[in-house]
Amino acid sequence: MFKTKNNTLGQSALTAILDMLPIGDTARKLIGKLLKPENLKRIAIAAVVGSALVALIGKWIRNSMLRMEIRGEVKKQLEPVYEKLEELDEQNQELLRQNEELHSSLEELSSI
Repeated sequence: MFKTKNNTLGQSALTAILDMLPIGDTARKLIGKLLKPENLKRIAIAAVVGSALVALIGKWIRNSMLRMEIRGEVKKQLEPVYEKLEELDEQNQELLRQNEELHSSLEELSSI
């Protein structure tokens, strides 16, 4: 806060500010302890680390959302391909069945 020889000006300003807050005595004491210079450094470090974490989490969420959007778009574009593959698979099954029938009829003819 304010640096003076015995730091009375800083303490009186802090006390005046704390007295204006509509909180209880316990909260005033806690805030008074937190606002001491040695604790302000810790609070600043925690704030910087916290904001970095929030930024990283935000990037991760954004990337996840983009990946989900891309997946949905690719799935939508691949739908006709999957339908064509199913159609070709059905045709393949039918041709295999016809092939089996031809083999069985060929075996019957060769046995005659």
